Parts: sequence; C-alpha cells; structure tokens
Amino acid sequence: MASRKKHLTGWITAIAVAFLLLTLMRVFFIQVHVVHNTYMSNALLPGDMVFINKIVYGPRLPETPLTVPYTEIYSDKIQLPYLRFPGKGTIARNDIIAFNYPLDSILPPDKRPVYTKRLIGIPGDVVSISAKKVYVNHRLVSLPDVKYAYLVKCSSSGTINEIIKKYELTEGGIVDTKGIYKLFLTPRQASIIDSFPGIEYVKLSLASTSQDFLFNAPVNSTKRWNHDYIPPFVVPGKNITISLTPDKIWIYETVIRFYEHRQLTVKDSLIFINGQPASYYTFSGNYYFVLDDNRDNANDSRNWGFLPEQFIIGKVTRILCSFDFEAPWWKTIRWKRTGKKP
Repeated sequence: MASRKKHLTGWITAIAVAFLLLTLMRVFFIQVHVVHNTYMSNALLPGDMVFINKIVYGPRLPETPLTVPYTEIYSDKIQLPYLRFPGKGTIARNDIIAFNYPLDSILPPDKRPVYTKRLIGIPGDVVSISAKKVYVNHRLVSLPDVKYAYLVKCSSSGTINEIIKKYELTEGGIVDTKGIYKLFLTPRQASIIDSFPGIEYVKLSLASTSQDFLFNAPVNSTKRWNHDYIPPFVVPGKNITISLTPDKIWIYETVIRFYEHRQLTVKDSLIFINGQPASYYTFSGNYYFVLDDNRDNANDSRNWGFLPEQFIIGKVTRILCSFDFEAPWWKTIRWKRTGKKP
C-alpha cells in the first residue's frame, strides 16, 4: 500500500513539474497561436499554427498572474505593471509580430485578442502612403507578396474561374454586370493575369473618396485622406517631440488620449492638452506602425492607430503546421507550409 502511494505521489509530482515547465516555457519563451483570418496572407494563412518567439524582443512579465494556464480562466483582482525583460534582439522593420489588441479596454492587457501584423514603422520613422505605396523615411517599402485589390475586366467568366483556381483565390468577386471583378492579388500575379486571353485590363482599385475615420479618430482635414493616401507622419516614441497642428492631430489623438492619458481638445483651431494651449507634444512611450500584408482586406494601424510597445508579445518566427479546414480531409494538412518561415 505504501509503495503504491509512493508511486502515485511520484506520478503526480512528475506531472506537476512538467506542467510548471510548460507554463514557464509559454510565459517566457514560446507561445503557439493559430491564425484565423486572411489579413496577413500570403505570409500567414487561416489555419497556420505559428510559433511566437518571446526571447527576441524579451518576454513580458504576466500582468494577470491569477491565471489557469492554457485556459481562458483568470481573475483580474491582481494586475501587475508592465515589465519586459531584456531580449536577444530588437524590434525591427518588416518583422511579423504578435501582440494583444490595444483598444480592447474591457479585458486585461495580456488577455486581449492576439493579432499578427507586419511591423512597418519604428519610433522616429517618417511614414507615408501614396496610391497604396508605403514609404518609410522617404524610401519605398517593397514586399513582393503583399496583396492589393485589383479591378479585372474579363470577357469570359471561364477565364476568371481559371484564374481563381490557379491562384487559389478565396476573396473578391464580380462588382458589376460589365464583367469587372475585384480580386486580391500580388503585383506579380496581377502582371501575369494581365496577359491572359480575354483579359481587357488589370488595374489597382484605388480609393477615390475621403474617409471620416482613420487611426481610430475623426479625420479633421479638408484633404482627401484614406487607406490609400495618408500624409507623412512621425511614428511616436519615448522623448520624441512633434509639432501639433489641427489638420493632423487625428494621427496622434488616440495615443495622447488613451495611451498617454492626457485630456486633448481642439477649439477654434487651437489645441489644448490638460487645459493648456499646446503647439508641441513629447511622448512618454514607444509606439509602432503595423500593416497587414493583405492591404485592402485589413484591420491594422490605418484603422486603429499606433501599437504601444507594452502590447507586443513577440516575433512570429516559424509555421509549426498548417490546416486547410475547407479542403477534403486528405488535403487538410498543408505539408508545404510545415516548418516554413513566414
């Protein structure tokens, strides 16, 4: 009896130690995440199970310590301040990063939904967008697999079906009765399709009207700004000072109000911060500008603004495995994506 009890105690101890090690591994080293949308295609596809490497940028101390590991069960009675341990590298442009969605103020910071995006601008960078082209520090950002919305005019639906099958397109469709389709393609795909028989033209679908809401703020400008056209702006960072003007305050409004916790008002073309007139503002934290690779079917910084550093989980470094749940069962696993770097 004593031997059986000792044997059982040994097993319980071994399981507890293994569970503790797995928990420490997840908190401080590697986290697994499953992609559920097409925002980052073709780099990441729905069904991709990816590794989030926390060592590169440095792991965050859990802000919600009262958590049952590997479940959604937690208590927010204790909330720790943000703290990040030193990492082996730095947060770099063009990295694919994972982070907690910053504007979900209902949940604790480390319990908010996990997003994956491509990092475009770091603190101090000057970023602009013109006709969908992204410029960082006045240099064009060239990423060959980025997808855009194209208008494709075709005289035959059979040709379009052939294109959809050839390139495994899952988004887009016909937009009018004149044989015009909207397809989400890479520039290389668009160039090849333009030479197909029966194709009259392939051209970028550019926004022609202003958007009232960008960067999670109302756009207070008479100029035509939208997802395809955004004026040059400085990515905010710690101790970086910018000039404040009424026509561009919308770019920084969310940062100043929600992340830096300042009272911001604009009255009679004057800007007030905490009730005092302000022509300049110095930021206290680091922020980043992120974009989806599927630029015209996206939910990125153009929608909700800059990403505060404290919400970054880590760098997406590897696709562990990939599943296509809409394919026949014998084709469910995408073997070619297994172990691939995104």
